[in-house]
Amino acid sequence: AEPRPIRATRAGPPLAHFLDLPMMPGATAPSQQLRVALRARPWVAHALFASPASDGFTQRGLAQREATVGRLASALGPGFEGRFDKVGTVTVDLWSGALAGTPDIQLLAGANRAAVRSLDGDWEVLQFGLAEEIAPGRWRLSRLLRGQCGTRLAMLAGAAEGAGFVLLDTAVVSAGLTGEEAGLPLNWRIGPVGYEFGGPAFGAATVVGGVRARRPLPPAHLRARRMPGGGHAIEWIRRGRVDADRGLASDVPLGEETERYEIAISRSGAPLRTVSVGQQGWLYAPELAAADFPEPGIATVTVRQVSVAGGPGDPASAEFSVH
Repeated sequence: AEPRPIRATRAGPPLAHFLDLPMMPGATAPSQQLRVALRARPWVAHALFASPASDGFTQRGLAQREATVGRLASALGPGFEGRFDKVGTVTVDLWSGALAGTPDIQLLAGANRAAVRSLDGDWEVLQFGLAEEIAPGRWRLSRLLRGQCGTRLAMLAGAAEGAGFVLLDTAVVSAGLTGEEAGLPLNWRIGPVGYEFGGPAFGAATVVGGVRARRPLPPAHLRARRMPGGGHAIEWIRRGRVDADRGLASDVPLGEETERYEIAISRSGAPLRTVSVGQQGWLYAPELAAADFPEPGIATVTVRQVSVAGGPGDPASAEFSVH
């Protein structure tokens, strides 16, 4: 008789992280930014199945490699974006695998990206230039770039001790969401290839994905400039969520079907006025300011870019004096 293949005993379903990520450099479609990182012992290739119902599952993806995943050994506080954090560190306990540092030139080209599950439920994308194993399986990451790829709000929320950590390398695969399924809850089944579908080696999850990549990024360099004739010029620079850092154009690519922004004026958290404009700027005219502020005060202006597909984006806010 032919010998039967030896199949290693499995302890249970895989550890699965579903990451609804923003548009990363080189990404082609928002729906493909719902990604999955898997860990299992022993490791074999895992298949991803999805259905909007409790049956009718179809295969969507295949994870050939085990992801490098872990959890934070200590809480991660808010940070800043746009420059190196030479003081802050991330301490992470890996379930398996290893991490390595990289030169700055590689870091600035996109190397060593990782995702951390923040307190607001989103994933912060960060990068690290230095990695040191300070105990078996425990790594200290430093020379950080925080809030990458438009994840500033997740960065400002911080992350708790025990929060999920995922190295964003090629082991993290697209779940296989279609464009029509973005924003809809889907039932997922994940299990090793060759095992009984839905058996004890399979994991289950209900996930809404493809949303984060459709949401516009917060405008940059928001300011309110007092005009000589009165009033304030509210100014900002848009940010593009689709390959905006590529090319030699002097202006940031729009990346949306139409250009539209929502501007809100408030005082001490109380809303006063909301307007919608189709260009990068708005004049808060003297008569409007006088109507909103009969007495001098501090105004907060909040600007969001609006996407036809993703709705209002992440906010940018600034304060200025009205008198």
